[in-house]
Amino acid sequence: MAASTPPRAAQVELLEADVWAELHGQFARDAGNQFAVVQRRGHATILVSAATDAVAVNRAIGLGFEQPLSAPQLTDLRAFYQRQGKGRWFVECSPDAAIDPADLLGAGGVRGGSQIKLVARLDTLANLPSPGVEVVEALPADRAAYMDLVGSTLGVPEPVRPGIVSTIGHPGWHFYFAVAESRAVAGAAMCVQEAGAWFGLAATLPMFRNRGAQTALLLRRLQDARAAGCQWVSAEASPETTTPNPSLRNMKRLGLRELYHRPWYGFQNEHSRPSA
Repeated sequence: MAASTPPRAAQVELLEADVWAELHGQFARDAGNQFAVVQRRGHATILVSAATDAVAVNRAIGLGFEQPLSAPQLTDLRAFYQRQGKGRWFVECSPDAAIDPADLLGAGGVRGGSQIKLVARLDTLANLPSPGVEVVEALPADRAAYMDLVGSTLGVPEPVRPGIVSTIGHPGWHFYFAVAESRAVAGAAMCVQEAGAWFGLAATLPMFRNRGAQTALLLRRLQDARAAGCQWVSAEASPETTTPNPSLRNMKRLGLRELYHRPWYGFQNEHSRPSA
């Protein structure tokens, strides 16, 4: 593999925007637009869920890269969410995007949590260890099993759990199980798009944590991304607080490095109504 260029924040963010547009968009087509809405604004993605106020599916991803995010755009975004009947919505704010946090605060945004975006150049990862846990690829017939294992473990509200498996079997998408004691004990997903691969939707049953399942899933995805011709991969994890984050430590141990911290800003619509 020829030496690759380290991915830029814009590539990582816009890959995530594409990934979630595919996931949520397919769910909207399967379940009906009354349950989910996706709007593309350039390469950015705007997500809406009628079933939950969770950040993951009520947010704007990838704004501020193709053009600076302006006050009129924020006003338009608020009106869009209000038309969808959403009282709460969120804007992801990459530090490399042309987004002024003061504008977000001035528009009523409140800074909430943040995620760490991690990347790895695949040509720098040599001598990866062998997985200590068996990993198998999930097939479309495994949709319900993956949805139940990962969706319930991640706390995904039941009405929107089909959204996390909406693209299983689609080109570029790979879903995996880690297997122990003759059962699936953990799951994770990967989406390959040209030079990059996105890692996400990972969860392990509580009684099987700290046994190497997620390390095995990471190793399998790194190997498969390399075999697919990818140059880099991206993933995310929550920052460590007073409690260690095993997921973050697993990624770093296998060679992923922090690229940036991405906060989100929450907005509240005082008066919202369902869309017609």
